Amino acid sequence: GAHPMTAVSSPPVRGTSAPVVSLERIERDTLTRIFYGGVDRFGGMEALRFKRDGAWRSMTYREVEQRVARVAALLDSWGLTPGDRVAILSENRPEWAVVDYATLALGAVVVPVYPTLPPDQVAVLLRDSGARFIFVSTTDQADKVTAIRDQLPAFEQVIAFDPPETSAEVNVLAPLANPEPDLAWFRELRRRALAVTPDTLATIIYTSGTTGVPKGAMLTHLNLAAILVATRQHGALPTEPGEVALSFLPLSHIFERACDYYLWDSGVVIAYAESIQAVSANLL
Repeated sequence: GAHPMTAVSSPPVRGTSAPVVSLERIERDTLTRIFYGGVDRFGGMEALRFKRDGAWRSMTYREVEQRVARVAALLDSWGLTPGDRVAILSENRPEWAVVDYATLALGAVVVPVYPTLPPDQVAVLLRDSGARFIFVSTTDQADKVTAIRDQLPAFEQVIAFDPPETSAEVNVLAPLANPEPDLAWFRELRRRALAVTPDTLATIIYTSGTTGVPKGAMLTHLNLAAILVATRQHGALPTEPGEVALSFLPLSHIFERACDYYLWDSGVVIAYAESIQAVSANLL
């Protein structure tokens, strides 16, 4: 006969459950529109806050745009094309957001990798996604990639955030040395970014692999944009521009990632915790 478990039915839906409310019109229907929407509405306001050398520092929305433009120019010069995959193997920090937005602006796909994963598991994700480039937080993380390089046929380059390179080329947070000649690129990048369609693949997020080999969940720009609109529409996370939020849950997971896009879109300062251990001190 049937397995006894099949006899368990789901509980009946209560008649008092809230009616389904249709989603309001989505104005910023891509993550790239969300990015530039923040730059245009909140320009000179503080966007990101982070601790360096024992002191909190911050970047405005426009300063983030400058750094995004620099990283996008670098990726473009390396031949990144729409649909290519770029991996990020890093703890939460401002460079994470910069690389994310730069990749998305070029119509490419972000593959987050938990910094706690051992090299063999990192290899599974990078191989499956076919990532061409990988940005890592530290030399320790870079060493993981070097150790598995021969298992990654599509892989071309690893870029570490720390220590900050003397070369401005790969120093993700370095301000543009002289932004004036780059105005054409600022305009060109914005043009490309705003041409990205809502059904474009934005990110591949891997399951933790508790039931076997991790599976990549493919999410489009609209998948994430819809979360923001629904959150605002239902008043699930009320915010005011200029408020400060502490980012400490892993950006490799969809929850913090969606939250941070929402905060960016709301004019809320995103302060990156130094570590999970430092959360209580950082909150103060």
